[in-house]
Amino acid sequence: MYKQISVRIFVLLGLLFWYNSIVGQEGQKAEANTKEDFKRLDVFPAISYSPETKLTLGAIGIRYFDFDKNQLNTPISNLEFIGVYTLNKPIIAEAKWEFFFGQNLWRSRGEAFFNRYPDRNYGPGNQAAALLVEVRAEGKADTLNYLNFNSDRIKFSPVVLRKIKPNLYLGVQYDMEYLYRMRVTAGNYYYLNADSLEIINLPIDGIRSGLGLQALFDTRSPILNPLQGAMIQLNMLTYHKYLGSDYSFTSLSADLRFFKNTINNQTLGLRIFGSAQLTSEMVPMPALSRVGGHKLIRGYFRGPIRTII
Repeated sequence: MYKQISVRIFVLLGLLFWYNSIVGQEGQKAEANTKEDFKRLDVFPAISYSPETKLTLGAIGIRYFDFDKNQLNTPISNLEFIGVYTLNKPIIAEAKWEFFFGQNLWRSRGEAFFNRYPDRNYGPGNQAAALLVEVRAEGKADTLNYLNFNSDRIKFSPVVLRKIKPNLYLGVQYDMEYLYRMRVTAGNYYYLNADSLEIINLPIDGIRSGLGLQALFDTRSPILNPLQGAMIQLNMLTYHKYLGSDYSFTSLSADLRFFKNTINNQTLGLRIFGSAQLTSEMVPMPALSRVGGHKLIRGYFRGPIRTII
């Protein structure tokens, strides 16, 4: 029986940054508001460029809600969203929320998105060892250790939590991700050695559907743009065919964040993150513990750094 444990552990030290961004300032104003029917919508243009997507145009924003009016112990709820379209026709429509209600006894958090976006398949294993030659339409060739592909992805991942002690929440979560219409973007490509063929053994598309628990300890203040406090989040999700999943495995993760306000209203942040997938089968590529992307270590492409034991 093939056994696989995929593990990722990161420590981000010495992140000294200024919390003077527009969204951050508005988040602090929201927390300090007298909560007399607080409502606000902030929208900003989003413009970027990368070799994979070319020019990207769209908008990002945040919507604030107050579900417990005049209850000062209930934080302001928020919904973050982004919608972009690129000249290469990729699409991102993503929403992330954090809602507080029931006099701060209940909170709901999660994300939902639809992406049509380029990705890379580095194959299984600790080393990105697959070597291939990708021939582009204009006849130029590159030697790569990954295979470029596009796909459509739908994700829905809600969490509902109940306060059981001050700053401590426990609840249930659901995670579903459907990757389909996967297509290699290279006009022509071929593998350079036999080991490179392992790249095709890593499953990519299909449905992952899992149910589990989340424990959350949160003393951040303010929550949207912390100046001080800590957040400790522990997750356990079980994916199984009886939930409609094409894959069966258990996912464990821990996310620890600590914030300390120092001098001149600057904040020192520390983050430790780890995850593991336990299974007797292959874990699909989107569920592997991978470094990079806009959510973790921004500026590094998500995929080449990962560990499978």
